[in-house]
Amino acid sequence: MDRTRQRGPALTIFLGLVSLAAILALVTYALTWKVMLVKSPAWAVYSLLGLTVLRSVSLILMWLWSKTGVVSWALLTIVAIPIYFYAGYKLSFLGLLGVALMLFLVRGKWQQMQWGFHKLQARDS
Repeated sequence: MDRTRQRGPALTIFLGLVSLAAILALVTYALTWKVMLVKSPAWAVYSLLGLTVLRSVSLILMWLWSKTGVVSWALLTIVAIPIYFYAGYKLSFLGLLGVALMLFLVRGKWQQMQWGFHKLQARDS
């Protein structure tokens, strides 16, 4: 793809905020790991940690214009919602709003993106 890609301010801000949230989630897991294991079932805590790591990888792929990143982030977020709910986060269903917003913001950029994660080059934001 030779033409210059433009992410646009709304998508750039959204990806920045979601990236910040992902970093904060990983830091929170690191700082409160023992408390989380006491308050929630171990399978839920380990699952959520794994999903958070995978969603972070998906975010990196989205920054690199990957359709795979978009689809995997959306699916991983949807999978995480019932686990968060089971672990006691009653507002976890609001994650669906994040998925809907991301899909709305990406829809106009979809043709500029590619599948996979090989030969990805970050270009203009």
